[in-house]
Amino acid sequence: MPDDRLEHSIFISFAEEDLSFVEGLVRPLRDRGFEPWYYLTSMKAGDQIHQRLMQAIVAATEVIVVVSRHSGQSQYVTREISFAQQQGKPIIPLVLNEPNDDSPLKLLLADIHRIDAQRGHDYMPQLQQALNIPPRPLPYGSPIFKAVQKKRCKALYRALKKSLTPPESAVGAGSERSHVDRSVGASQ
Repeated sequence: MPDDRLEHSIFISFAEEDLSFVEGLVRPLRDRGFEPWYYLTSMKAGDQIHQRLMQAIVAATEVIVVVSRHSGQSQYVTREISFAQQQGKPIIPLVLNEPNDDSPLKLLLADIHRIDAQRGHDYMPQLQQALNIPPRPLPYGSPIFKAVQKKRCKALYRALKKSLTPPESAVGAGSERSHVDRSVGASQ
């Protein structure tokens, strides 16, 4: 049995009809240090499908299930989620659209909080929170990074100036600016 354990391996359960959504989900997860596992790219010819899926679920730290009308009717998705629950894996449902009421998947996920991933909803902040992902840092040197740094420097300067400037009542009329004010002000 190959060792598929990765520090942050995520098993993604979905129906093939929802592949385009899954492919859009994989890159942000990889960018944040996770290794998503899904059967269309992680299987090799000759692999025993059921055995390989179960190994990947056991190795995963979390399981994301893409919930849709398609996955709601998929026996594979239902088996994967049932097995993940038996293994005690955290399950994070991303809802593209509601499965039919008679769907076994709907029953399996009935008491699990879901993330709305329907068209137009920004689901990534909720997914980051569920996976304990810190917010993505700004790229060093980018215009946004520089603007944020400039704003932080100005705020730091104001706070430093305020904390080191004596109260007005302590300053006599016509007195010179403080030493800190002159040295910081000269560097602008």
